[in-house]
Amino acid sequence: MNNNNIQQSLEFMRLKIIRRYPSDEDLVSYPRSKLNRNVEAYDKKGNLVWVIQECPVGGAEQDKAYMNIWIESEKLLAGNWVGLDFIVNIENGNVSPAKLGVRPW
Repeated sequence: MNNNNIQQSLEFMRLKIIRRYPSDEDLVSYPRSKLNRNVEAYDKKGNLVWVIQECPVGGAEQDKAYMNIWIESEKLLAGNWVGLDFIVNIENGNVSPAKLGVRPW
């Protein structure tokens, strides 16, 4: 596991979940594909298990990085730049809305 740009780290369901975000000076050249999928899960040996699904809301060229991760009611949640919270599937990193019917505008 690479330790660059780690902003948050937590343990959940035998996985180490990390959220990366680049420094302000690196942000300009940071690949959007990595920025918008900036939560990763590793097993105890440090092997990558999954990378979070990109936020399904917004266009492909829109910045929508995850800005916070936390555990609530025995679920992993991730909040993103667009202002939405998602439940993260701990098995594969896919996301679903934490609150149904909430619009991003």
